Amino acid sequence: MPMARLLLQVLLLSSLVAVAEEPIYGRANGVIAKLEVLDSLGRSCGYQLSVKGAEGAQSESCSKYLTNMRGPYFDSIGNECIKLSNWYEEKRKFIAVNKSYPDTNPIEVKRLVRDMKAVNKACHPDSLESYEHLTKPLKKINALGSLK
Repeated sequence: MPMARLLLQVLLLSSLVAVAEEPIYGRANGVIAKLEVLDSLGRSCGYQLSVKGAEGAQSESCSKYLTNMRGPYFDSIGNECIKLSNWYEEKRKFIAVNKSYPDTNPIEVKRLVRDMKAVNKACHPDSLESYEHLTKPLKKINALGSLK
């Protein structure tokens, strides 16, 4: 019986580890979803600016865009990326120190690699370049506001 109990404890512990690590992938995808929403709002705002010029900044599209870029919605992306980047760096250091970890834990490593790729895709500065409408309308509104 003690062997069965030990096996049950190991299974429970491994499931808790999987549950603890699983949210990283979802959190990274949540950041990507928010960036896509802001990029879409930026695209709509940019269109209004192209068509109406400075008056376009007063449109509903630009109002929504500016509210979300200057408010807690955008801040939440930055805060989550800081947390995810810290997690990423911890895992990177852990793997560097424990060189045999990939060989001894192939299933965990597979999940870890998937999560690390998701974090990199969501929060790496180079990845943000694919959202061309994220900041472009804001820069245009600021430039239009400084015209005399």
